[in-house]
Amino acid sequence: MKLFTQSCLLVASFILLFISCTVQDHLQPSTSNCLLVKVSEQYQVLDGSNPEEILEIEGQKIPIKTTSSLFYKYDQQGRMIEQYDDRHKFTFLYEYLPNAVKWTSIPDPDVPYSMSATNIFNLDSQGFFSSALSKFDSEGYQIYYSDAYLWHLYKTIMDGNVTKSVRTESGTEQTYEYEYDLTQLNKIPNPNPIFDGKGNRNLLIKEKFNIGKSSGTGYSSITDYKYVYDQNGQIKNRVGFRKLYNSANELTSTDLVITGYKITCP
Repeated sequence: MKLFTQSCLLVASFILLFISCTVQDHLQPSTSNCLLVKVSEQYQVLDGSNPEEILEIEGQKIPIKTTSSLFYKYDQQGRMIEQYDDRHKFTFLYEYLPNAVKWTSIPDPDVPYSMSATNIFNLDSQGFFSSALSKFDSEGYQIYYSDAYLWHLYKTIMDGNVTKSVRTESGTEQTYEYEYDLTQLNKIPNPNPIFDGKGNRNLLIKEKFNIGKSSGTGYSSITDYKYVYDQNGQIKNRVGFRKLYNSANELTSTDLVITGYKITCP
């Protein structure tokens, strides 16, 4: 189920692109009717090959390419009816029934040893797919998710934002802490609230990550996020400037975590 529920964590791990300007320099259009039609995992080109695009961030030019993308289609009510994952070459279809969603996965013809699958997920009184593996609070935020009990993800919500998440697996605990610009609303639409719950209220600006293992080894990172906007004031890219530290809290490397977005507003 993780394939269809967590798209941007491509979202726990996806992120970013840019042109130098601050949030305050841009239009702030309403996103209540806006839809996310594409999200892309991207990277900085360092081998001298031709980039797809060159970003300018705070005076720095960053050549980028796309690794993979998720594409979304919606019905007239703004509900997602199709998702295509070009990395794994799968299409996911959603059909809305009374108090339930019919979900179908279809592999591309060239995907070996894969078959189509269909399932029906009953929705709770809030309209979410709630189960022993996915739980929501009274406001509609997901607070727990588990991948068939192999690992568990616990989320802490404050003022409409996920401020902390902890993922536990045998011998390993991963902790994420998040900071937001409380003066700015989150303008990245959530394509699949039925399975993911409400999106964050505000704009993410920092992520602190730490992984510890039972062996005593681990590492951590701190990522600061910047945003680039299109001519309509919608977020076009998010760029994470990440610093990586070893178990002794010594800086070992830096890199960029880049996500591209295509958002449309009727």
